[in-house]
Amino acid sequence: MTLSSRLLPSGMASFVRRCAVLALVLSCGSARAVSDSAATVASYFPDGLINEKGKPVDVNVLGDKLVGLYFSASWCGPCRVFTPKLIEYHQRHAGDFEIVFISSDKSEEAQFEYMTHMNWPAMKFGSDAALALKKKFEVTGIPTLVLLKHEGDTLVPLTRNGRGLVMEDVDASVLKTATIVQESYTCDHCSKTHVRDKVQYTQAAE
Repeated sequence: MTLSSRLLPSGMASFVRRCAVLALVLSCGSARAVSDSAATVASYFPDGLINEKGKPVDVNVLGDKLVGLYFSASWCGPCRVFTPKLIEYHQRHAGDFEIVFISSDKSEEAQFEYMTHMNWPAMKFGSDAALALKKKFEVTGIPTLVLLKHEGDTLVPLTRNGRGLVMEDVDASVLKTATIVQESYTCDHCSKTHVRDKVQYTQAAE
């Protein structure tokens, strides 16, 4: 039995499929660039990080890795579909990629229960710092995965479309040094022209 099927109540499969399609349609035309402002790790996580038991986790666990801010919740059907894929990606790229969970669950207990399926730390439930990041990155729907890269002692926003890059299985070691440019595209759903993030990187010499 998969993680997503364990997390999904009976009869939810068709609902989740409808939600996933709806989320895709609602995202049409909403791919905007993230702020280019940089901040220190301490500024992003002033309260530190915690594990699934609420115990402190040293922020140094992030090292110089690509960092994903994962906005999600256990009650969200599309999140429960995406989370197992994110777990697999994290396992494949653990040396270059770390995740911080930012919960939209209805209680701290629900956040901790959801975290038992994950292998990464989180911000404290409902903290001012977590709410500030939701506002900073204009998170209005979940799941959302914001990617940050290290530049010296700072974390620099790379893209809000981390979810798409994970689904494409773009190598995390490449994304650590990538830049994001804007490109125009014709939407398959509404036939209009929109702008979206496009990752640019330099392939390592063989």
